[in-house]
Amino acid sequence: MTKNKKIIYTISAAVFVVAVTFGTFFILKVVNNDNNRTTEQDKSLVKTAADNLQVSAIEAMKNNDNAKAKILLTEAQQKYESIGSTNKVIDIKSQLQLIEYQNKQK
Repeated sequence: MTKNKKIIYTISAAVFVVAVTFGTFFILKVVNNDNNRTTEQDKSLVKTAADNLQVSAIEAMKNNDNAKAKILLTEAQQKYESIGSTNKVIDIKSQLQLIEYQNKQK
């Protein structure tokens, strides 16, 4: 094997290794982005369900059904906690405190 052929083979091998490395990097990046997108969609669905529970709880409170409202708010709180929505958890806790206060007034 001549010196020129060795250089050509070495360069070809190096180009091949670089191409495989970049290909693997881009494939992993696409897979990770798809996983993150699914997670965001899941969080959105959980938030929507919790929002609906909160609205139903407010309606129950308006109808003086505090027991039902408390159950719905507790379920909503658990959902908000599962997605890390701190502000919504605080909001739910304040509504639960309002229910407790109303119950003590009776």
